[in-house]
Amino acid sequence: MVKMHTLYVTPGKETYRTLSVNPDDYQWKDTRLEFSQSFKRGFDIRYSNDHPEHDIIIRPTEMYLSHDFESIFGLGYGCRGFNMDIVVAVMNHDNKGTQDYGGVW
Repeated sequence: MVKMHTLYVTPGKETYRTLSVNPDDYQWKDTRLEFSQSFKRGFDIRYSNDHPEHDIIIRPTEMYLSHDFESIFGLGYGCRGFNMDIVVAVMNHDNKGTQDYGGVW
């Protein structure tokens, strides 16, 4: 059985910074990004804990036409500039809102 993690982010708390890295340098796991304390809809992404300076880095698995998705991944309106190699650091995240279907991550 494969565990699917859920990364909960709080709108306005976490910030995101696009990194200039090669995504092939990291081991990625599938996850679902959801917004805590919000009715906003989340999306499927990939995450890694392998970066030496950031606890969590994420990248898209597909394109979502959503303002939140565009904002997190630094994209223009209508996902202008989208590609699967975008890597973003999740800043100010405390991991308390991150869990899998079997316990805290």
